[in-house]
Amino acid sequence: MPVLVFSADNHLCNHSKTPMKNSVCSLAAVVITVIYSACTAWSQELHIYTDLSKTTYLGCLTCSKYSGESVWNAYGKYGSKYNSISIWNEYGTYGSIYNSKSPWNEYGTNAPMLIDANGRFIGYFTRNKYHNRRTANEFALKVLDNYDYIRDNFEKGVDKLD
Repeated sequence: MPVLVFSADNHLCNHSKTPMKNSVCSLAAVVITVIYSACTAWSQELHIYTDLSKTTYLGCLTCSKYSGESVWNAYGKYGSKYNSISIWNEYGTYGSIYNSKSPWNEYGTNAPMLIDANGRFIGYFTRNKYHNRRTANEFALKVLDNYDYIRDNFEKGVDKLD
């Protein structure tokens, strides 16, 4: 499972396997890693679909960066910034900040859905904080809230995911 580390002010830290210089990020790394590990002990796999009938699969949000289904696999179908259905393709339907079907549109109304491995609806995967059924999943919210940083540092950031 990917582990993203956020500082106390909710920004993604420059996380690597060597000790971080910023003590705030170091403390956040320890706390969030422990919390994230405890929360994922039961391993909730979250998949992104365009709708409940699962018309179009957009990838796995919580799968390893080595998984072909992972949105964190830059060389895979769902993590590539060049694939038309990737959430990372800024010119595609699901990666554009302007398309209402994209999770990155802050006012989008038709955002993709998070569905767990048992087929349960977890919430809409959207940056739209006013959407009444926006996901409450903490990891998904961190990704949504830090989209700009992740987008701008995707390749460097993915290399640091465990």
